[in-house]
Amino acid sequence: MHYVIGVDPGKTGAVAIVSSNGAECEVWDLPDNEVGILDLQGDIVDQYGPPKAVYLESVHAMPGQGVSSVFSFGVSNGQARMFCALYRVRWVLVTPQKWKKALGLGSDKEQSRILAQQLYPFVDLKLKKHHNRAEAILIAEYGRISENQCD
Repeated sequence: MHYVIGVDPGKTGAVAIVSSNGAECEVWDLPDNEVGILDLQGDIVDQYGPPKAVYLESVHAMPGQGVSSVFSFGVSNGQARMFCALYRVRWVLVTPQKWKKALGLGSDKEQSRILAQQLYPFVDLKLKKHHNRAEAILIAEYGRISENQCD
């Protein structure tokens, strides 16, 4: 069984995996340490094998964001890319606008949480703060759909 990883980078980001048939999904909050995403994705590979692709949300600094927030985005983005290089896995950068439009969503994070909960009711997304988990799942779901269209 193939699967796709979705990454919502940042200090409160998350990593999700979705199987190619959409029957399986797991999500993890990003660890709060310097090599967290590398360790986490390494554990995922140990458990599931290498993914078909990693879909990484393409984010950039925005006016008014704090320096530590921007740095955190950069660190988790770089770690995800390093993981892909280490495991020779293809990565795909996708803007929030692109994956959200494809899934019929707007900018409201609560909509993302609700949709992810509907698609994968067995995943813990009960709290409003789980919107980052939901977005990682939906990035992976976008990747799953995209990969299946290519097959």
